[in-house]
Amino acid sequence: MAAAQEQLREFLKDGGPRLAVGARRSFAEHLVEWIEDRGAEHVALTRNTVSSYRLTVRRVTDSPLGRLRADEVTAQDIRDHPKRLRAAHVPASALSRELQHLRMIFRWLRRREYVRDNPAEIVDGPKVARGRRPAVTPEQFVALRAAAFADLEAAETEMDRREAQLLLDLLDVLWLSGLRSIEAVRLQWRDVDLDARTWRIRSPEN
Repeated sequence: MAAAQEQLREFLKDGGPRLAVGARRSFAEHLVEWIEDRGAEHVALTRNTVSSYRLTVRRVTDSPLGRLRADEVTAQDIRDHPKRLRAAHVPASALSRELQHLRMIFRWLRRREYVRDNPAEIVDGPKVARGRRPAVTPEQFVALRAAAFADLEAAETEMDRREAQLLLDLLDVLWLSGLRSIEAVRLQWRDVDLDARTWRIRSPEN
């Protein structure tokens, strides 16, 4: 009986069941392992999805959250994270997506027994304002185009140059035509008639 009581005291002193080997690493170290797993072929995620995950990993790693041990992270730590990002003018939609990623990350950590709980599950996401965004002003467009042109000038590879030029062309088309971004992206050369000065817009009927 005394031996059983001693074992129970040790169990409670340690905080319950022992976590898996590796649980003592920092949250940032676990994030590296998680993003490598997400990028593996067997997971079969799109490149855009993995890029979105990488952005979350970079933001969390560069924050105080990344310096904590994974099993030390609390719901309050999760709540404090978007507050810092809001101060850096990160939009609410991106913050909501980041919280979803954190929930996934902690579910993954739990499956590997690196953590006992998922603190992100009990945190509400930021409210995303609905409705139209304010129109871009001429001054904002000039600044945006200048930044895109600077990217083109700084491009070091042919691929970077091509992507920068495509972005610059897209900005000009959007500004001069008033098309929605999806309509501009769908444009093909056969849609454009330079002689008649018209183009066909590929858009849903609504």
